[in-house]
Amino acid sequence: MNAVSSDLKIFFGVLFLPVVLSCSPTYLPNSVNAPLLSNKGELQTDFHFGSSGTDIQAAIGITNHIGLMVNTSFAKRFKDDDDWFHRHRYAEIALGYYYPITQSARFEIFGGIGKGKVTRRNVFDQITPETIEASGFFTKGFLQIDIGGTSDYLDGGLSLRHSLVNFFRYEDANYISYGNENGFFVEPALFLQVGYGNVKLSSEIGLSLPYNNIEFDASPFFFNIGVNFQFFKDDDLNSTRPSDDEEE
Repeated sequence: MNAVSSDLKIFFGVLFLPVVLSCSPTYLPNSVNAPLLSNKGELQTDFHFGSSGTDIQAAIGITNHIGLMVNTSFAKRFKDDDDWFHRHRYAEIALGYYYPITQSARFEIFGGIGKGKVTRRNVFDQITPETIEASGFFTKGFLQIDIGGTSDYLDGGLSLRHSLVNFFRYEDANYISYGNENGFFVEPALFLQVGYGNVKLSSEIGLSLPYNNIEFDASPFFFNIGVNFQFFKDDDLNSTRPSDDEEE
């Protein structure tokens, strides 16, 4: 039992490493939703847990080439001694174009917007300890490109997300406003799903790198694991599938 407990501590330590390295970051990248859609009517839902907290995601093929996805993320993290904590709530929606390159290869591009709220605290252990606490709202616009492959047992690929994050009504504990703060990030990620049928275990690991000089703390990494559910997926997809114009 002690060995199992030690292994679990190591596992969750690695899982939360991006958060620990960044103390209490203002911006935590949410989990990437890369559904690799195949056909009209296909529905996917994901439940992820990791560096971004808890993420619940859904994607659906509206037509044979147009997809819609809705994602949420929320977290409440703190240390035992209350040296720091991070809490956020966030939701986003995106519309995209997807294209089955072959029976197994997929390409898709999504553009979306989101809004959330974040509260964070850091206590710096100096000669005179300093506490920094602030909260505010943020919006995010993003463009995401996914390419990968899908099969009965294994899905995976690369996602490249560009995110423009804007913090507003951002105030510290003394109600001093910091004004608008913007950050432009490139967020590449590798994702993998393993399983069979409608259920697969999923994982992802990625970077969040700012293009510009940012005035707020941001986590440079993200890592999430979870489960993916797939419904109404066309397993016999091929090049003879009718186009949208030919559908009744």
